[in-house]
Amino acid sequence: MQTNTLSTKKQLLIGIPLALILVAVLIIGMIWWADNGAKRRTATAQPEITAAEPQSWRNSKNRTETGFRVRYHFKTEAGQTIEATEERNQSYQPGIQYRVCYDPKNPSDSSLHTATGKECGKGLLF
Repeated sequence: MQTNTLSTKKQLLIGIPLALILVAVLIIGMIWWADNGAKRRTATAQPEITAAEPQSWRNSKNRTETGFRVRYHFKTEAGQTIEATEERNQSYQPGIQYRVCYDPKNPSDSSLHTATGKECGKGLLF
């Protein structure tokens, strides 16, 4: 009986730290993935918002969320016109000034931000 208890304690002493390490690696990986996309979007443009349609959807917990489908276009520094749509945008507010952050190498990789938000090319942490 004593050996079984020691074996269980040993498993917990090994298993809990391994689980914590796995969770930390997953969180760091998600932050890196999100930051990496944001860091590539170093160019800025003034968007023209062409439509902002209210929409609702069910989240992963089957709860209803609301937001907008925002359609916009912008001109790149190279003069190319890009049309984009952001689905499920919960932060859009009509009447506020916006700007677009985009990847100059791939202008279709863009995101809509408030004009006074963080600088383009900045990630979540750095």
